[in-house]
Amino acid sequence: QSLTATAFSSQILQQAAAREVGMQYAPFAQLPAAPGRAVGSDAAVLELPRAPTEESAESQQERARIFDLAREVAADHQSWLTNSEREEESRRERRELLRVAADSPTAAAASGVSRTQASLRFHMPNGHEAIRGTDLSSTAFDVYTQAYELLHDKDTPFSMKVCGPTGASSPMSKELDEATYGTSLSGLGLQGGRSYDVHVSLSR
Repeated sequence: QSLTATAFSSQILQQAAAREVGMQYAPFAQLPAAPGRAVGSDAAVLELPRAPTEESAESQQERARIFDLAREVAADHQSWLTNSEREEESRRERRELLRVAADSPTAAAASGVSRTQASLRFHMPNGHEAIRGTDLSSTAFDVYTQAYELLHDKDTPFSMKVCGPTGASSPMSKELDEATYGTSLSGLGLQGGRSYDVHVSLSR
């Protein structure tokens, strides 16, 4: 049958539209088909690569290293806190002992010393000097107590060093610390009737 001009024009437009649609989606027909499917068939399925579901061994090792480092830092910090608390407690106990000793009667400073005593000249951090006659049987802790009595800042830890005797060709120099607190002055090498310098320094 012959087509009218209107019908013929409509058919031409439909064919042109179909060709245009086919050209738009033609590249998709070139995509690889799923296994067992024909290329370009309606049943062709595009399969995208799956996202990794398991962590790589390298990532696991890095994460384990970070956690180990964090635990080590936390342990070091806790150890530092524990040591700081112990040191502060030791300082408090020492200050308390010194306060008790400061409240007890002490020997007055003497202008001269006997053969059983040593003359100790204390050189304080503020430039003040004081002389104390101290029995040779006294311990280094007794000297520590004398220095504490002379200190203005009694809350700050301090250290001591004894030097002498004065005028000796080969004077001694010895630190007075916790390791020597129980040692007598004679045991430290001080001699009766001689003069010694005790240098007191604040430990900041």
